[in-house]
Amino acid sequence: MLREGSLDSLEWDLLQPYYVAPINVPQGELALLCDLFDMRLGNLPVSQEQLSVYQPWDTAARDRFFADYPELVKYEPILSFSRTGVRHDATAGMAVSADNRLRATASSRFSVQPAAGVLVNGSIGHGDTADLWVKRSVSVSVPNILSIVAGNFAMAEDNGLFYGYFPGGSGPVTTFSNWKYSGSRAWNGLCIRSDRWKAARVSAFYHERFTEQALGMFCDAGPSEALRVTTGVSRIAHGASDSMPPANDIYFHCGLSGSASGFDYSVNGGSAKSNPLAVPVTAQCGRKSGSASFSVLVARIPGGLVLSRSKIAFDCRNELDMSDSAARGDLTVADCRTSLTLSRAFATSLSMSYIASENREALAAGAGASGKGWVDYRVSYAYHMSTASQQETHKASFSIERSLSRFVRPGILGDCYLTSAGFGSVRGRLPMTVSWPGVLLVTPYAEVYANTSQARSYTAGLKEELHISDRTWCNCDASTSLDQTNAQEWNINARAYFCF
Repeated sequence: MLREGSLDSLEWDLLQPYYVAPINVPQGELALLCDLFDMRLGNLPVSQEQLSVYQPWDTAARDRFFADYPELVKYEPILSFSRTGVRHDATAGMAVSADNRLRATASSRFSVQPAAGVLVNGSIGHGDTADLWVKRSVSVSVPNILSIVAGNFAMAEDNGLFYGYFPGGSGPVTTFSNWKYSGSRAWNGLCIRSDRWKAARVSAFYHERFTEQALGMFCDAGPSEALRVTTGVSRIAHGASDSMPPANDIYFHCGLSGSASGFDYSVNGGSAKSNPLAVPVTAQCGRKSGSASFSVLVARIPGGLVLSRSKIAFDCRNELDMSDSAARGDLTVADCRTSLTLSRAFATSLSMSYIASENREALAAGAGASGKGWVDYRVSYAYHMSTASQQETHKASFSIERSLSRFVRPGILGDCYLTSAGFGSVRGRLPMTVSWPGVLLVTPYAEVYANTSQARSYTAGLKEELHISDRTWCNCDASTSLDQTNAQEWNINARAYFCF
């Protein structure tokens, strides 16, 4: 995708580590996707209560999961569904990657619950000379009183309107700074939330990275869950680094939210002390039932307003290829998504997103269908247009699988990518899954790729997943490829997981 231009380098920098160490969905690791600057990702299922409906995470359950969350389909290559059925207090995983250029990377993630209400999470990148924290947190929760998170935390009170985008920044790496800042582009510091009164919940945070510092307080109050009023104030300031510093400012936040009869809604706004008359606003509404869902998001950020850490503003500027921190004209976005399951044999999803500012516009639309029957299938189409790049792109993909027996499941996958500039590519893969249910899964595959720039590649690979016990499993993906110049490449990704 990076070679074709359908994925920019920033997105690749964020996604690449997860190709080596995929995100384990049954373990609740989807929260890691919140680090991605995609404003359309929200309300991800991370609690055991939300995930329990998909047990035992077999093929049918995974299809239901993607039907419920079609926005996650594009992230499927970096998602893992390995799970354990036994109770455990700690998990640990190790991932190693190596290729023909002798480039090797390693990473590990762990989660430990030493006592009731106490949880320690962390992920580490292992290098040749040092081990660096990527993400770490310690959370303590006292039921019906309060919760405290130190390290990397989640903060969604303003729904990405003022915060959520944290650019890469670096400084002198010492043992202390490595632990203090870690390496993720996420909230970092201390967050305290009260849970004493249901009618009024108070949260406060202190955030510090090399690139910025922020602190603030929010209050969420209301007579019931159908109507909640949110107010808050926060301050943002320069960090220790001179890389992409934010303008020192004070933000005032307000919002309405609620949930009733299956509908969820939220309206958020606020103002900056530096420009109080420029009021950014975002509104969301959605509903999710057993067979259908829809969501609508609209947002407007006035021109000239500097929101250098806004997740929504960054996503809009990125789509419109605007590098400045403040647009001269208004930023406007509208996004609509819906999914419908008519039967086991047919489920469909539709999406459309429009972003505009001054004389720049971007439009993205997509449609997909899937079902299970004599064969299991999934087809999708995505369209993207941007006046900034003066280019249109089309991408279509499909997958067809059929179980010949309890142990053998062949398939065929393919995708086609076209641009209005004349570039085109096609990719096809033939996997053959052989499994011993609950113990071993082996998938040899062959793949071919070609594009209009005369590039060709032929790949053979093998995927394996082995459950040694209910508490230990491992998987591996090894591949070798040959291009049009007969240059050979190989790559190996191996992972191991443990529960205690």
